[in-house]
Amino acid sequence: MRYLEPFLAAIEELGTEGRDFQKTAELFDLVATERRDLYHRSLFACRGKKSIEIERLVKETLVVLKELQEAGKIDPEFELPTFGSLRFNHTTGYLHVGHGNRHRKLFQQ
Repeated sequence: MRYLEPFLAAIEELGTEGRDFQKTAELFDLVATERRDLYHRSLFACRGKKSIEIERLVKETLVVLKELQEAGKIDPEFELPTFGSLRFNHTTGYLHVGHGNRHRKLFQQ
């Protein structure tokens, strides 16, 4: 299973951030390689369909990406994703974009 696969599938389908999805997926793969603990936590979160843990992991991933960029493992000129327009609804299981009607179920059946 890919690191944070349900989240990546949702942002790809929703077309968020106006950026190249493939590059975002590559950055997430780098985090999974560098931080195996986060990868293992993501496996449990995905299997248990725990959206609150997915949200925590996304936030931690963004911090790790910044650290990797500062360490020179990511081009310093590259603009890292922020996902500021995304909102998790843990009650319904949807990932929403902004305050509009664009949303997707995080865990597809």
